[in-house]
Amino acid sequence: MQRPQHVERKVTVEDGEVVYQVFGEGPPVLFLNGLGASWNGFHSQIAHLSNRYRCVVWEYRGLYAEPGSPTLPRTTLSIADHARDALAILEHEGAEGVAVVGWSIGVQVALQLFLTAPSRVALMLLVCGGARAPWGRAPEAGALRRFFPNVLGVLERMPRVVSALVQAGGRSPETLAWARRIRLVGGDADADQLADVARSVARLDVSALFETLRGMARNDLSHVLGAVDVPTLVIGGDRDPFTPRAALERLVHQISGAEYLLLAGASHYLLLDHAQHVNLRIDKFFAERGYPGRPSMPS
Repeated sequence: MQRPQHVERKVTVEDGEVVYQVFGEGPPVLFLNGLGASWNGFHSQIAHLSNRYRCVVWEYRGLYAEPGSPTLPRTTLSIADHARDALAILEHEGAEGVAVVGWSIGVQVALQLFLTAPSRVALMLLVCGGARAPWGRAPEAGALRRFFPNVLGVLERMPRVVSALVQAGGRSPETLAWARRIRLVGGDADADQLADVARSVARLDVSALFETLRGMARNDLSHVLGAVDVPTLVIGGDRDPFTPRAALERLVHQISGAEYLLLAGASHYLLLDHAQHVNLRIDKFFAERGYPGRPSMPS
């Protein structure tokens, strides 16, 4: 699938500059990515929506570093800082009442954005994520997930080794085959898109990744759920090794009127391996909740 044309824009924030991309025109849709893919993980959704909506994306500062780029202050790595960057982008775009799509850690960023500036959010789609990290002492953490903080502590002590493995994995064609073999991604995911995602993961700043994971564990946005008063759709997969159903169902039960779609056979990367199903459900959600795009333009 060919990536639609886009424009690159910049906005100055308190401690630097944020570069973001805009695809298409129309009512704005803000995409908040996760740690397992940069914003190119939304490729299918952007291609589907950008002829009717203005799709706005960016890479979290400090995480997906380009070779030779300067090291950013660690204060830019918190959930709250990413939400502030999102707000700065929306203000720069003059966007009020936008649809927000958060995937994985992007769910926490979406909830933080709603807490910070509720008037900016018209609808939320929360995909494969929860209000808090689903590991450690979280009630929804299973036996294996309870050991995650200990594993993270071990990996943090050898960042060079982890970085080398991440970079090698992101560049190896065998990574895609193994990802499918262990059901990290489904068989219906487009190989070219998966390769693009893998290449972006190879750019991860491992130290920043560890700090962000620690931040996820410290941030519990459960208190925001009861205040959410905008239409919300929660989407998850029953083969997601990272986000348990209990975390999804907490969102559904505590956000008033939230809708729920659990996709059979879908992984954490369901935006790729169940793209068509997800895209049609987004269309339905937008139409039923009064967020129509502009008339569709010919490709």
